[in-house]
Amino acid sequence: MAEFDRTDRGAYITFGIILGTAVGMLAGMLTAPKSGQEMREDIRTKAMDAKGKAKEQLSSKRDTVTETMNATIDKTKKIADEVTDTAKDKINKTADRAKRATEKAKTENGETDTFSTEIYS
Repeated sequence: MAEFDRTDRGAYITFGIILGTAVGMLAGMLTAPKSGQEMREDIRTKAMDAKGKAKEQLSSKRDTVTETMNATIDKTKKIADEVTDTAKDKINKTADRAKRATEKAKTENGETDTFSTEIYS
């Protein structure tokens, strides 16, 4: 059986409560001694109320999902920026080490190469 996280379980529980309430109201109305016109009006009113509640729940869940999504996007961008900065720092440090190693090797060999000095400057 698949496991659900807390938000999935909450959504299923909410849906179950709404569905159970609707079925219970419908059963109660159908067994109540009312005329057909009154019954249809009651059903229409209850259906509109249920529709309004469902819209509210949907809107609330949509807002929660949007907030979570935006937070995740912001966090991902921050991590990507940190990784990019770290990579740039390592590249610059490696380039500096390579430049110093090249200069040291030239100095030890007594060479002067104007072209290489211009490239690394």
